[in-house]
Amino acid sequence: MSVVNLRRYSLARGLVKGNEFADISFIAPSGSATFISASGGVITTSGSFKIHAFTSSANFTISSIGNDATYGSKVEILVVAGGGGGTGFFNGSHKGGGGAGGGVIYSASMDVTATTYTASIGAGGTGGVATNLTPGGNGGNSIFTGSLISLVAIGGGGAGGIDLLTAPSGGSGGGGAINSGPSVSGSGTVGQGNNGGGASNSAPHYGAGGSGGAAGTGSQGSSTTGGNGGNGAPYTISGTSVYYSAGSGGGTFQGGTVGSPGTGGAAHDVTGSANTGAGGGGSTGAGGSTTGKNGGSGVIYVKYKYQETPAPSIVTDGLIYYVDAGNTSSYAGSGSTVYDLSGQGRTSTLYNGVTFDSGSSGSFNFDGTNDYLNTNSGFNPNITTKTLISWCRLKNVSQIGGLIGAGFPLSGETSEFDAIDYNETNQGWGYGSDNFNRTFWTDVKETSTNDWVMITAVYATGSNAYKMYRQNTLIGQGTKNVLALNNANTFYWLGSISGKTGGPLNAYISVGMIYNKALSEAEITQNYDFFKGRYGL
Repeated sequence: MSVVNLRRYSLARGLVKGNEFADISFIAPSGSATFISASGGVITTSGSFKIHAFTSSANFTISSIGNDATYGSKVEILVVAGGGGGTGFFNGSHKGGGGAGGGVIYSASMDVTATTYTASIGAGGTGGVATNLTPGGNGGNSIFTGSLISLVAIGGGGAGGIDLLTAPSGGSGGGGAINSGPSVSGSGTVGQGNNGGGASNSAPHYGAGGSGGAAGTGSQGSSTTGGNGGNGAPYTISGTSVYYSAGSGGGTFQGGTVGSPGTGGAAHDVTGSANTGAGGGGSTGAGGSTTGKNGGSGVIYVKYKYQETPAPSIVTDGLIYYVDAGNTSSYAGSGSTVYDLSGQGRTSTLYNGVTFDSGSSGSFNFDGTNDYLNTNSGFNPNITTKTLISWCRLKNVSQIGGLIGAGFPLSGETSEFDAIDYNETNQGWGYGSDNFNRTFWTDVKETSTNDWVMITAVYATGSNAYKMYRQNTLIGQGTKNVLALNNANTFYWLGSISGKTGGPLNAYISVGMIYNKALSEAEITQNYDFFKGRYGL
C-alpha cells in the first residue's frame, strides 16, 4: 500500500487536530513501479538503494528485474583491480619504489538481466625482494561478468626493480626503475589508469619514477628525489567517498628523498589498503625490512534502486506539540483557533489580531506589538530534555523578539521559561530564559527579510548539549542547566520571548514544534528536508 497524505500544500504530513492521528491514505493504483531484487556479497542500504560489496570472489544473483523505466533493470558498477607491489631495499642504500594502482572501471548505469553474475576480486601484487633485484608483482585482475556485461579491470603494475630497464605495465603503470642507464616507465591501460613516471638518469640519487594512479600519472624522478605517485580516483558508490587505485612514490639510489604517494595511496614501507587497489610502498629498509610492500586488493561494488523513494516525513517520535498555519487540519485559514497536530490535543488561540498570510503555503502574521499564540489551558508535560523548532521570516532583522517558547505563567508573563530568542542582546539567535539563567547567544543574525529559516534549539544535559541550528546547520552550542517542565500550568507559545506579550516578534511564523527529547542532527535534517520545498529551498 502506498500512502499519500493530504494538506493545503503539496508535501505530505498526515497528522490532524485533536487527540488522534488521521488515516487519510489510499491504495496506490495498480501498476506501481517495481525494482531489482538480488543477492550476493555484503549488502547495505542507502536510502532507496542497495549496495553489494564484493571483497572476495562470489556470485551476484538477480532474482528479478523491475518495470521502472529508469531503474528497473539498471545497476551502477565499480570494478577495482589489485594494486601493484613495491620493490625492496637493496645493498644497504637503494630505496625501493612503490607499485601502481589497479585498473578502475566505473559505470553509472548498465543494463542487467535476471541471472547470475560472477565477481572475481584481484589480489594485491607481491612486494619485490631486494636481494635478487626483482620488481614488485603486478596486482590481480578484478572481473565482473555475466549476461550483457563483461568487465575486466587490469591489475596495477609493480614498481620497477633495480636496473630493470622497463617497469611493469598494468591498470596503471609502474614507475621507471633506479638505473644508471635509460629506464622506461610502465604503461597504464586506456580507460582504467595512467602511466608511471620516468626515472632520472642523473647523479647523485637517480630518482625512480612514481607509479601511476587511476586519476593521474606518476611524476618523473629527479637527481635527488623519487617521483610522486599518481592520485587515486574518488567514488561514492560504497556510501562514502573513497579514493581508489592510487600509485606510490619512486625510490632513490644511495640516499635522496623518496617520492610521495598519490591521494589515497600508500607511503613507503606501507602496504596498500585492502579493497582500494592502491599500490604498495617500496622499502626504505626501516625496521630492518628489505622487502617491498604488497599492493592493496581490489573490490567490486554493485548498486541499484530496490524500492520507491519514501515520501518526505517529519520526525514523530517524541513530538508533543505541532502547529502549522499551512495545514488545514491545524488552521482553517481564518479565525483564532489553532489545532495541535501531535495527537496531544494542545489546542491554541491567536491573540490581538494575528492574521493569516497565504504566501509560502500559509503562515501567521505577527505584528511585533502585542500579537501572540498561546495554548488554551495549562498542563504538565513533565519533561526536561526537549527540542523547540519553528519556521519564520523576520520582517525586521534588527528587532528583539521571541519565536517559540514554553514555561510556567505568572501575572501575564512567565516566571520560568525557555524560548528561542532573537537579538535580545544584539547577538542574533539564542536561548532566551527567565533572568538569563540559561541564556547564551550564537552571534548569527539574519540579513534579509526575504529568507525563511528553521531555527532549532536542543536542550539537554551534558557538555555542549545545548545546540542551536539554523536550517540544518549547527550555529552554536553550550553547557547549561535544563529547565524541567513539570508544572501543571505549563503553556506553549509562538511570537514572544516570555509568553503572551513579553518580547513580541515582528515576523511571519508558519510552524511550531516541541519534542520531549533531544533531536539528533539527522532528525533535524529530516524535518528541514520535509519543509524546505515549501519555501523554495
